[in-house]
Amino acid sequence: MKIVQVCGYSNSGKTTLIEALVRKLSPRFSISVIKSIHKPSFNIDEPGTDTFRFAQAGAVQVVASAPHQTTFIQQSGISIELLLSNITTAWTIIEGFAHESLPRIVCSKNKNEIEPFLTDKTLAISGIVASELVSFNQLPVFNNRNAKHIDELVTLLLNLQKKN
Repeated sequence: MKIVQVCGYSNSGKTTLIEALVRKLSPRFSISVIKSIHKPSFNIDEPGTDTFRFAQAGAVQVVASAPHQTTFIQQSGISIELLLSNITTAWTIIEGFAHESLPRIVCSKNKNEIEPFLTDKTLAISGIVASELVSFNQLPVFNNRNAKHIDELVTLLLNLQKKN
C-alpha cells in the first residue's frame, strides 16, 4: 500500500486536494481516505439510532452493515498504525495526523503557515498558497484547483510509488 498524507491548517485546501487526488487515482487504483477529526464533541453516530443505543449500553465496537455500506464504530481513538493495518487498498490518503512522519503534501493558505508542517518527508506544497508561490524551499507548489497541476502532482506520486 502506498500512503500520502495531506496536512495543514483548517480551510487551507486539504479536502479539495484530496478530492482531486481520489478522482485522478481511483480509476487505476483502489483508494482509502483516513481523516483525523480534532473536535472533542464529534460523534460519528446519531443519538436515537440503534447503533448509538448499542454503544450507550456498553458495546465498545458497533458494526452497522447495509447492502451498500458498512461502518465500524470503535468507542475509542485508534492509532494510525492500527488504522493502516486494517486498510486493504492500493493507496491510502491521510488527512491530518500531522505528528506522524509519512510522505506528505502540505496545504496552506499562505507561506507563513507552511513551516509548522514541513518534515524531511514533505513532497510538495498545495492549497490556497499556490496563488502566490510556484516553489517553496525547493519543493514544488501545486494549485489544487488546476487540472494540469493535479496531473503533475499525481505523476510525482506515481513516480514515488515506482521508487518504493
